[in-house]
This record gives sequence, structure tokens and C-alpha cells, in this order.
Amino acid sequence: VPGMLYAVFEKCPVFAGKVAEIVNLHQIKAIPGVTHAFLVEGGTLANANGLLSGVAVVADKWWTAQTARKQLRVNWNPGPTATESWAGYEKAAADLVTKPPAASLRTDGDVDAALKGAAKVVEAAYQYPFLNHAQMEPMTAVASFKDNRVEIWAGTQTPANARTTIAQTLGIEPANVIIHLYRSGGAFGRRLYNEHLVEAAAISKAVNAPVQLRWTREDDMAHDLFRPGGFHFLKGGVDASGKLVAWRNHFINFTQDPPGREGGQRPTSSSGMGAAEFPARFVPNYALFTSMIPFGVPTGAMRAPGSNAIAFVMQSFIDEMANAAGKDPLEFRLALLSGPLVVPPPPPPPDPNAPPGAGRGGGGGGQGWDPARMRGELELVRDKSGWGTRKLPQGTAMGVAFHFSHQGYFAEVAEVAVDASKRVKVNKVWVAGDIGR
Repeated sequence: VPGMLYAVFEKCPVFAGKVAEIVNLHQIKAIPGVTHAFLVEGGTLANANGLLSGVAVVADKWWTAQTARKQLRVNWNPGPTATESWAGYEKAAADLVTKPPAASLRTDGDVDAALKGAAKVVEAAYQYPFLNHAQMEPMTAVASFKDNRVEIWAGTQTPANARTTIAQTLGIEPANVIIHLYRSGGAFGRRLYNEHLVEAAAISKAVNAPVQLRWTREDDMAHDLFRPGGFHFLKGGVDASGKLVAWRNHFINFTQDPPGREGGQRPTSSSGMGAAEFPARFVPNYALFTSMIPFGVPTGAMRAPGSNAIAFVMQSFIDEMANAAGKDPLEFRLALLSGPLVVPPPPPPPDPNAPPGAGRGGGGGGQGWDPARMRGELELVRDKSGWGTRKLPQGTAMGVAFHFSHQGYFAEVAEVAVDASKRVKVNKVWVAGDIGR
């Protein structure tokens, strides 16, 4: 593009913090090759898919801009999120689980009575962290603003949303936003969100020239919309025959709603759990409760939103229940999938706050899937892996799990070895999948 300039964008290390003072702006502007350096006002965390506060540095070469950026001295107003930490979230979850849950998502049967009458009861707590998408390419975009019209060259999974956000940010009509889509490496949901396009467009408008904005890997790791963390406090019971008769889950996740506001139990993007999530419908006495921690971290979808975290928790606790029942974990699962189903409630209405594309194809583990098809996958992976029929070396064992997500039925068996130094090696994984109609 003729006259192309190259930009970097420095944002607050704390999510949605704002620039208080640029200490050495004149020094940065005086660096040879730097054409512009300026404050970008930006918005709030609620506008994390748009334009946040920061400092743009523009130069005739990207490396010049990046080198100048490293010399920036900025005083930040970090805001309330600066006091947050994972240790703080753990403490909040441990406190919440001692109190009555804030909401009930589902109750079947009488869980308390079933747990009281169970032959064996197991309690467990699981947690999973926030995760970065860590896609192959950091975010980048080229923008050219001229005559109240902007053209963008970038990779995005939601070009229509990008168009709307850019138009709102620049104060122009959506028809004047033209996006040229480029193929790029798998983003695992990261490019559902379009900050890089918005930033490039805003900087191009400010400097009145075509601009390539390029994030560094450090930018990408620090300013993602993260896969949400979560906490599950579980209690389950089996009867004398080894049947799973009770399951209670107090699920603690996150909200960005202000405390006390009506609707303050709305989960942040991709952190929720559906009322029909397995093993709902398959356990006669089942309860799913939820409480939420207010927080300030931007979150977003990561490949099969929710499933990649929730499947780990559900399948791990099923293993604990199978062990308590003295049952083979694969046969325990087959028995669970073969029992009579609890009549499900009607499906909830669509979530207007769900991320783009979330829930298409059935969501994660939810309502209406066919247990016979899942049993078929478990039986297939059992037979292919030689489950229970092969003599394994000392220190080697096999594990099994399954999950239904976005209309796909999948079961896996893993052969894993642990050596004398407790180093874990996955020898082989067998996967059976059913994604037919």
C-alpha cells in the first residue's frame, strides 16, 4: 500500500486501566523514523472488543515503532482490577462455597436425602485456570482511512461484528467499512474478537495514512480475551450396588455485573454452564447450583466454549465415583448411560450475551443428545484399545473419558506411563467420534 506506516499500541498492564500521563512523549516523537506518537482515549472493559486506552507509536518501519515503544514511560491509572489475582479468586470461591448458593440452575429428585442414604459419598473440589488462546499468529491488521471511509485487511472470524464496532468507534456508517478477509492460522476463537481491527482503523484515521498495526507475542499473551477459569465443588453418592444415585455441584464462576444490580448473576462470556450439562438427566437426584465472583478480566470463547474445561471436571469426578463404587471406570460409564433418563426441563431461552457462534450445533454436553450413540463410541474405543484385555507393564495404566459437544459424540482411551521419577508419558490415545446426522 503506497505511503504505508507501521504502528504499535501500548495498553495498560492491568485490564482496562487508563493512561494517566505520558512522561516522555516529546522524546519518543523525536526518535528518527517515528512519525507520530499520541494518546488514544479508548473505552472501558465493557468495550474490550473495541478500543481501550493506550499510546500509539507510528513509524516508517515496524521495528522503529517497536524500539521507540520500549522507551515509553507511561503512568497508568490501573483501576480496580489491579487488586485482583488468582489467589484472590481462590479465596473468594472457598468463602462462597460455605454459604448458600446464589442460584439454582437445576434440581432433580432429592439430592440431600439421596446423599444421606448413599452407601458411599465422595466430595471433591476442582478448579481450572484462565487460558490464553496462544494462536500461531499474533493479532495484526492493515487499515486505510480516507474520505470518511476505511478499508481493512485482516483475519477475523466475525467480519460483520467488526464492521459494526469499527463504524461505531470511528463515527461512520457501516457501509463505509470495507473488510478484506485474509486466511490465517487457527485462532481457536481468538479472532471472534476484533480489537486489532478497531485499533488499526482508529490509528489510521488519526494519522491520515495507511497503517499496519502489529501486536507482539507479549501483547497477545497480556491482552487476550481469556478462556475463563472456574471452580466446582462436587458431592456424589453411590448405592450398595455401585449405582450413581446422587450428584451435587456448586459451580462458582465469574461475572462483570456490578454487585447488587438486578441480573447480577449473569456469567461473563463463556464462563457459564448449562442446566442440561452431563450428567444431568442421567442421575435421579441431581442438583446444579451457582455463585459468582465479580471480576475485571476480559473473557471469550476458546474452541467448543465451556466444553474443554467442563468435560475435564465431569469426567474426572465420574472416575472418583467409579472408584468409590469399586467399578471399572468404562463399565461404570456404560451403566450410567444405560439407565432411565430424568425428564428434562424445557431448554432455556438463548443467551443474548453469549459470544458470537456460541451454542451453535447443540452447545457443550447439553440437552437432547442420544445416550445410545455415546455408548456406541465408548464400546468402540473399548474394543479398539483392548481395554481390560491387555497386560500392561508396571507403571502403565489406561484411562477413559467421553463428552458430547456441538453435536459430536466423542470417547477417548489414553495409555499413560509414570516412571520412577514420576514423569508422565502418554503412550497412545484412541479416539472414537460420531458426528453424523
